[in-house]
Amino acid sequence: MKRQANIHFLRMLTSDELIDTLYFSTGESPLKEKSSSYTKLSVAGIEVKISHNRLIKVNGNSCRSIWEAKNMIARAAGLDGSWRLV
Repeated sequence: MKRQANIHFLRMLTSDELIDTLYFSTGESPLKEKSSSYTKLSVAGIEVKISHNRLIKVNGNSCRSIWEAKNMIARAAGLDGSWRLV
Protein backbone atom coordinates (compact mmCIF):
# COMPACT_ATOMS: atom_id res chain seq x y z
CA MET A 1 0.00 0.00 0.00
CA LYS A 2 2.90 2.36 0.69
CA ARG A 3 4.18 2.08 -2.90
CA GLN A 4 0.73 2.96 -4.25
CA ALA A 5 0.66 6.17 -2.20
CA ASN A 6 4.08 7.15 -3.55
CA ILE A 7 2.93 6.63 -7.15
CA HIS A 8 -0.15 8.80 -6.56
CA PHE A 9 2.01 11.53 -5.03
CA LEU A 10 4.47 11.47 -7.95
CA ARG A 11 1.58 11.51 -10.41
CA MET A 12 0.11 14.55 -8.62
CA LEU A 13 3.43 16.45 -8.76
CA THR A 14 3.84 15.64 -12.44
CA SER A 15 0.29 16.67 -13.31
CA ASP A 16 0.68 19.99 -11.46
CA GLU A 17 3.83 20.73 -13.44
CA LEU A 18 2.28 19.80 -16.78
CA ILE A 19 -0.97 21.71 -16.07
CA ASP A 20 1.11 24.89 -15.87
CA THR A 21 2.91 24.01 -19.11
CA LEU A 22 -0.36 23.31 -20.92
CA TYR A 23 -1.87 26.56 -19.69
CA PHE A 24 1.09 28.74 -20.67
CA SER A 25 1.54 26.96 -24.03
CA THR A 26 -2.09 27.16 -25.15
CA GLY A 27 -3.67 29.89 -23.05
CA GLU A 28 -6.52 27.56 -22.02
CA SER A 29 -7.12 25.78 -18.72
CA PRO A 30 -6.71 22.01 -19.19
CA LEU A 31 -9.30 19.49 -18.04
CA LYS A 32 -8.05 16.95 -15.51
CA GLU A 33 -9.47 13.43 -15.28
CA LYS A 34 -8.26 11.06 -12.58
CA SER A 35 -8.31 7.29 -12.59
CA SER A 36 -6.72 4.71 -10.32
CA SER A 37 -4.10 3.90 -12.97
CA TYR A 38 -3.49 7.28 -14.65
CA THR A 39 -4.26 11.00 -14.74
CA LYS A 40 -5.33 12.55 -18.04
CA LEU A 41 -4.95 16.22 -18.93
CA SER A 42 -6.57 17.53 -22.09
CA VAL A 43 -6.83 20.86 -23.84
CA ALA A 44 -7.63 21.91 -27.43
CA GLY A 45 -5.79 19.14 -29.40
CA ILE A 46 -3.30 18.01 -26.80
CA GLU A 47 -3.89 15.03 -24.55
CA VAL A 48 -1.43 14.08 -21.81
CA LYS A 49 -1.76 10.75 -19.99
CA ILE A 50 0.36 10.35 -16.85
CA SER A 51 0.84 6.85 -15.44
CA HIS A 52 4.00 7.67 -13.49
CA ASN A 53 6.45 10.56 -13.50
CA ARG A 54 8.62 8.59 -15.94
CA LEU A 55 5.75 7.18 -17.98
CA ILE A 56 3.98 10.07 -19.74
CA LYS A 57 2.21 10.05 -23.11
CA VAL A 58 1.60 13.25 -25.08
CA ASN A 59 -0.86 12.65 -27.93
CA GLY A 60 0.09 8.96 -27.83
CA ASN A 61 3.86 9.54 -27.97
CA SER A 62 5.81 8.20 -24.99
CA CYS A 63 8.00 10.49 -22.91
CA ARG A 64 10.51 9.32 -20.32
CA SER A 65 10.74 12.56 -18.32
CA ILE A 66 8.78 15.67 -17.41
CA TRP A 67 11.17 17.83 -19.46
CA GLU A 68 10.63 15.75 -22.57
CA ALA A 69 6.85 15.95 -22.06
CA LYS A 70 7.08 19.74 -21.67
CA ASN A 71 8.95 20.05 -24.96
CA MET A 72 6.47 17.79 -26.76
CA ILE A 73 3.56 19.84 -25.39
CA ALA A 74 5.17 23.06 -26.59
CA ARG A 75 5.78 21.59 -30.06
CA ALA A 76 2.18 20.32 -30.21
CA ALA A 77 0.98 23.82 -29.27
CA GLY A 78 2.94 25.24 -32.21
CA LEU A 79 5.64 27.13 -30.34
CA ASP A 80 8.93 27.63 -32.18
CA GLY A 81 12.42 27.01 -30.80
CA SER A 82 12.99 30.56 -29.52
CA TRP A 83 11.22 29.87 -26.18
CA ARG A 84 12.42 28.04 -23.13
CA LEU A 85 10.15 26.34 -20.58
CA VAL A 86 11.58 26.18 -17.10
